[in-house]
Amino acid sequence: MDLDAYLQRIGIPRRCAPDLAFLRRMHRAHLRTIPYENLDVLLGRELSVDGDRAFDKLVRGNRGGWCFEMNALFAGALEAAGYRVRTLAAVIKRDRWNRSEEGVHPLLRIDLDQPYLADVGFGDGLREPIPLRSGLHRQGKLNFWLEPLDSEWWRLHNHANASIPYYDFTLEPVDRARLIAASEWMRTSSASPHLRNAVCQRHLDGGIVLLLGRGLCRLQGQRTTVRLLDGAEAYVASLRRVFGIVCPEAAALWPRICAQHEKVVAEATSRATGNTGRARLKDGG
Repeated sequence: MDLDAYLQRIGIPRRCAPDLAFLRRMHRAHLRTIPYENLDVLLGRELSVDGDRAFDKLVRGNRGGWCFEMNALFAGALEAAGYRVRTLAAVIKRDRWNRSEEGVHPLLRIDLDQPYLADVGFGDGLREPIPLRSGLHRQGKLNFWLEPLDSEWWRLHNHANASIPYYDFTLEPVDRARLIAASEWMRTSSASPHLRNAVCQRHLDGGIVLLLGRGLCRLQGQRTTVRLLDGAEAYVASLRRVFGIVCPEAAALWPRICAQHEKVVAEATSRATGNTGRARLKDGG
C-alpha cells in the first residue's frame, strides 16, 4: 500500500503518528473524497475484496467503491500508517438471511488504548470511529448506539435519519473466504439489494450528496434538494462533476435506471391510492 498516494487522494498532506486524532481525520477525509458507489456491480464486472485491488481502482483509478472495496482500502491504509486493524463481519437484517454469505457487510476494529469500530463503507453511517463499548455515541447532531445482544452478537444502531437502521456483528475476525463468498453473492444474486439501482454517495460538511438512480439529492441539515436527471449524458456528467468519477460506460445503465425509477413511482402511487381508498372507506365515503 502506497500510503502517501492514499493520503494525497483523500486530501491529507502528510502522515502523522498512528493515534486516535489521525484515525478520526483519515476516516472523515475518506468519506468526503472517495464516493461510495456500485456502478461496477451493475456493469457486471469482476470485483475483489483485496486492499491492493481496491487501491488500484479507488486511488490510482480515481473511482469510488462499494463496502468491500472501501473498507479493504481503508484497512490497508491504516495498517500502512501503523495501526493494528482487524476486519469483522456484520450482517444487515440478520433475521432474513439463511446462509453465511448473505447480507454480510465488512467493518473494521482498530486497537488503540481501547478498541474502536470504523466503517467507511456503509454509506450514510458512522462519520468517524467510535469506541467499542455499549451506549450512546454522538457525532455532531447524529446519535449512534452500540448494544450487546448476547455473548456473541453486538448491534450498531444507525442514526435516526438513515435508510438502514442497524446491523449486527461479532468480534470474531472474518476470514477472506467468507468475504469472497459474500461479495460474489452481493454481486450476482437476484436477492442482492446492490442489483436494484445505481447509487453513488459522498459525504459533505453537515450532510451528504447522493445520486440514486435518476435522482441527484443533497441533504444538509434539515434541507433536502432533489433534481431528476433527464438522460444518460446528464447522468455521466453528474458522476464526473459531483463525484469526480469518469465512467462513460455508466451510460449503458440508463435504461435500467429509468425502468427502476418507473417501478418505484408506480409502487408509491399504488400505496398512496390504497391509503386514500382505505381512508374513504373508514370515513364512509
